[in-house]
Amino acid sequence: MISRVIATDNTAMPARPTPREQPGPRRVLGNLFGSARRTEILVLLNLLEESYPSELARLLDADLSAVRQILDDLERAGVTVTRPLGRTRRVQLNPRYFAAGELGQLLTRLAEGAPELHRIASSRRSRPRRPTKDRARRRSRE
Repeated sequence: MISRVIATDNTAMPARPTPREQPGPRRVLGNLFGSARRTEILVLLNLLEESYPSELARLLDADLSAVRQILDDLERAGVTVTRPLGRTRRVQLNPRYFAAGELGQLLTRLAEGAPELHRIASSRRSRPRRPTKDRARRRSRE
């Protein structure tokens, strides 16, 4: 059982940290949802709206099995939902989650403190290449 000590005078209360003592955005991201990787996955899913495990692993330069395990845990908790699309498994934040709106707002706010995740999300290719696209010709131009 956890006991709480309630201070009756101001001397027992710790002083509020100054802005220099406030943790940076990386540190806040790292501890908020249990691990830095889990938080990065949630923030990135919020930015991308929908993705799949191997894309998240590639964008975050993470181990695919670790990303899959985190996504499985989040799905069991009801935070994310998946749907099959061919041979891939599309993942998104669960819009029916009881706190979906608040979670989305929090993840959007956290993304503001992590510009590297914005850069990663913007590097994602949003549509597939045409199958007839001549890639060799494009390389010769460069």
